[in-house]
Amino acid sequence: MGRRNRPKRDEPTPVDVIRASGGRRTESKRGEDWVVQDITEARAIKEYVCPGCVITIEMGVPHVVTWHYEGLFGEEAAVRDRRHWHTSCWKMFG
Repeated sequence: MGRRNRPKRDEPTPVDVIRASGGRRTESKRGEDWVVQDITEARAIKEYVCPGCVITIEMGVPHVVTWHYEGLFGEEAAVRDRRHWHTSCWKMFG
């Protein structure tokens, strides 16, 4: 009986860890750890005031949301105290 040639399988696609975690990552700035999450233009459905430049982040503008990794009053309070930043303002912070 003849040998069957099977098609060569592609290499598995590497997992994008940031995307798999909902776009969250941890960054250290000014001696503190921050959780940072990217907000796409499709998910930017409200206006916020950026704490870096005190200018409104308009609806539909991609930006980042940040909060302390370990809030003084616990994780729930830290998430409640999160702030929306222009991406460029966040990069300049710290």
